[in-house]
Amino acid sequence: LTTASATHAGQIRGFNDDSLALNAAAGAFVLADGMGGHNAGDVAAETATRIAIESLAKSASRGVAGAERVRDAVRQANEAICRATRTDSARTGMGTTLAVTLFGGNRVTIGHVGDSRVYRLRDGRLKLLTRDHSVLQEQAETGLLDRESARVSQNRSLVTRALGAGYDATPEVNEVDVRPDDIILLCSDGLTRMVPESELAAANEKLATLDPLE
Repeated sequence: LTTASATHAGQIRGFNDDSLALNAAAGAFVLADGMGGHNAGDVAAETATRIAIESLAKSASRGVAGAERVRDAVRQANEAICRATRTDSARTGMGTTLAVTLFGGNRVTIGHVGDSRVYRLRDGRLKLLTRDHSVLQEQAETGLLDRESARVSQNRSLVTRALGAGYDATPEVNEVDVRPDDIILLCSDGLTRMVPESELAAANEKLATLDPLE
């Protein structure tokens, strides 16, 4: 595996609600987007990625199936955030999304909660591997919104699942094949809101041509 990561606070807030962590030896990569409208979203995101990556690293030698390892990592991260909200009133109501990828052989197990996404770029085609847990996604699936209306909707930030007290933290877990030269992209909605998927594909194709040591 060749890895790369980047994050940016953006132009509005003076802090970053996104957090990421990786353990290439364990084939584990996680990304979280703290919910900026709540208290301590950045703390929730950092807690989620730290606990999840620790769990996935510890379970690497136990012979447990990938899906079970991912679910357990999400559960542990959610419990840690919930404990923090109970013991610190300044963090009451904090929450975060979480996207997890766990590589093994020619497969990758994907788990996610919320609207952070996982994509696969293969042969120039970008495929979304997750389904947003959001009000917007539900409205689109029931035909209440078309593609253009969804793009400008005011409900884009409303998630239906998240880690944190009072939220449904059940992860959606699936497994897909990976091949040499595939690129797996984890990203928060801070990227997908601003960059069309066609541009994401082009940028990742360019990334694939770079020398990993540059």
